[in-house]
Amino acid sequence: MGKKVFHVSDDVHRLVVQYCQQNGYQMSDWVSRALTKAVTSDAPVPMLEKKVLPKNHGDVSDLGAKPWEQPAFYERKPQEDDSTKSSGPADPRAGKS
Repeated sequence: MGKKVFHVSDDVHRLVVQYCQQNGYQMSDWVSRALTKAVTSDAPVPMLEKKVLPKNHGDVSDLGAKPWEQPAFYERKPQEDDSTKSSGPADPRAGKS
């Protein structure tokens, strides 16, 4: 039997650990039974509002192209403006004796 990971908040995890310890349950078995009961029963399971993630499929990036049409980050040439250009030598060791 393979194990799967469920992500829960720290508060929920603490509550479940405490409940299982007080009642002598192994946490993985209790979680399996609770989830099975929740999804197989006819009773509705109260849920919190679902998080809606933004959909950025057709967005245009700051480079003016869709993300999949842009060159890879390692192929992009750095953009320099006058404030980032150095007036000194390119090699900081140059000119030192």
